[in-house]
Amino acid sequence: MRWATGFLVAVFLMTCGTTSLAGQQRDMGELQKAAEGGKVEAQFEMGLAYWSGDGVPVNEPEAAKWFGKAADQGHPLAQAYLGLQYFEGAGLPKDEARGQSLAGAAKDAVVRMAEEGNVAAQDVLGELFRGGIGVPQDDAKAVEWYRKAAEQGNADAQFELGVMYANGQGVSQDDMKAMEWFRKATEQGNAFVQWRLGAMYEFGLNVSEDFTKAVDWYRKAAEQGYAPAQRSLGSMYREGRGVPQDDTKAVDWIRKAAEQGYALAQGNLGEMYQWGRGVRQNDKEAYRWYYTAGVLGDADAAERAKRIVVSVSAEDAARIRREVDEKIRRQGWK
Repeated sequence: MRWATGFLVAVFLMTCGTTSLAGQQRDMGELQKAAEGGKVEAQFEMGLAYWSGDGVPVNEPEAAKWFGKAADQGHPLAQAYLGLQYFEGAGLPKDEARGQSLAGAAKDAVVRMAEEGNVAAQDVLGELFRGGIGVPQDDAKAVEWYRKAAEQGNADAQFELGVMYANGQGVSQDDMKAMEWFRKATEQGNAFVQWRLGAMYEFGLNVSEDFTKAVDWYRKAAEQGYAPAQRSLGSMYREGRGVPQDDTKAVDWIRKAAEQGYALAQGNLGEMYQWGRGVRQNDKEAYRWYYTAGVLGDADAAERAKRIVVSVSAEDAARIRREVDEKIRRQGWK
């Protein structure tokens, strides 16, 4: 799955098929122009680019937007990916029934594409069989399709195949094969995969806990602009895990993620302002970031905003809300 259920639960696709532009030197401007002009394959490619971080930072809401446009035109792969996003609540409000419906409707066409060698179809079938989304849950079939995509060089499928070996899902448990597939996935430089490997080392998930290695992988992904990794790296600096404790560097990395619209980082930044860690203590700025994160779906931050607003004048609070609402609209974060 996009974040392996039962595997990375403590923390929290890729190259397209034979007709895909993925893996080539992609001209995102031209692709977006075609997508905005209604070209269904370009719309799907835009969704896949934002889903996988191919030429652009990973952005699940933006992926959902483009998958939705292509799905509305009957693109079966877009329907399958959109179904996956609804089922998992990835960039969309979680709606398992709608996810099941979309994936189920696309299943037969996606299987045909996968059998013809389309790597994106193979990868998403691995996701669907693993989660039982639109198809009967079947780890062995998930492994079969992940392997086909992995052998074509799909980094996400390589990582997920490693997860299956690490957990003994659909295959005999084998740590050496798991690490072999993890290595192949990370060697491709995919930021999402690098972040997940960092989380494995941070939390000791199927590997020995190693904060230094966690920081190394988080940094690789963070330097590519991947917001969750930037937040994770900031958290390591804040707690002094794998690096010397440094609130200033923590704020720097957390802010980079927050300014990309990542709600969890925004809530963290509010906390840094509330307690004056790495920045001068400022209840107004704490309220600004808590409120922003709350609007974007972070329930804990929304509660913190309600508590700290009593420390802010009614006039300032109203002004901050107007500014935040306008920024969210302008940035397209919601």
